[in-house]
Amino acid sequence: MKLNGHELEMSYVNDIQILKKCKANKAYEVMFFATVSKCKARLKERLERLEKSFSDGFLDKKAYQIWKQMITEVI
Repeated sequence: MKLNGHELEMSYVNDIQILKKCKANKAYEVMFFATVSKCKARLKERLERLEKSFSDGFLDKKAYQIWKQMITEVI
């Protein structure tokens, strides 16, 4: 299967959704305790790469703002 990058981005969206559910309901946080820490680590790493890509000029300002807002809301 040929990947075009969208699959990778969807994994980050999934991480964001899991963390939002855990913030809304503490029962989810208990069930997904190990997953929550992994999701936060992946999103922090992704945010660093986004900031580097944006500063290097590879990323559109609007896309950067949207992703940064989504990630910082849950971290």
